[in-house]
Amino acid sequence: MGFGMGFSLSAAVQPNPPLWSIAGLVELYLWLRADLGRVTGGGGNVGTWQDQSTNARHFTAGSNAQEAVYNAIFMGGFPALKGDGANTLLTGPSLSGITALGSADLFILMKLNLTYPVTGIGGSWQFHGGGQETYVPHAADQLIYSGDNSTARKSTGYHPSAMNVPRLYSTRSKPSSWKLYLDGVERYSTSTNTVAGTTTPALFGWSTSAGIRLDGGISEVLLFSPSLADADYALVQADIASRYGLSI
Repeated sequence: MGFGMGFSLSAAVQPNPPLWSIAGLVELYLWLRADLGRVTGGGGNVGTWQDQSTNARHFTAGSNAQEAVYNAIFMGGFPALKGDGANTLLTGPSLSGITALGSADLFILMKLNLTYPVTGIGGSWQFHGGGQETYVPHAADQLIYSGDNSTARKSTGYHPSAMNVPRLYSTRSKPSSWKLYLDGVERYSTSTNTVAGTTTPALFGWSTSAGIRLDGGISEVLLFSPSLADADYALVQADIASRYGLSI
């Protein structure tokens, strides 16, 4: 009985499982954080934003004028890299491998300097190539247009509320399924999507157009490919919300 009781106690006092970690997810393709990986460029601002995954997909300014500005409190008291709406542009290495992997999840924590109504483009970034850029909002009708990790840019038909507060923009891209979320709420869905990466990824602007630049800031970019299991997706979303004080 004594040995039996001993085995019972031993089985009950096992170490807790390892803490859940974004860095431990094998699907992690790119991870940019404003609180980490900032390298000063020749213009004195952020010339390179270093990837915090193990994949070294760093984003770099092509000139001093294109460097991002670090602001320690822009994102509701949390740090962000800011674009000036005119020049800021960071470009990265090819993300075309997403096409072969067949699916992707993207999270961007961002905030605009603009308040509705606006007359210009509030935000633009490009993870997708072929001119399938993302606008938040688009100049023509103030709706979200997005082509993240897709071969086709879509007008989501969604007019977001004021984006001059931190918002979590996210997309899930799979064969025959593409969904867009804001602050964890599904805002748009289509079944006519084809998964695609890009050879010319950019942040704070559209790499092939000098007239499209983000007037606002980005605190974090997380890209997973292939797409996460639903449980891990929920954990990533909850982690971001917890770290930045979002109500999701």
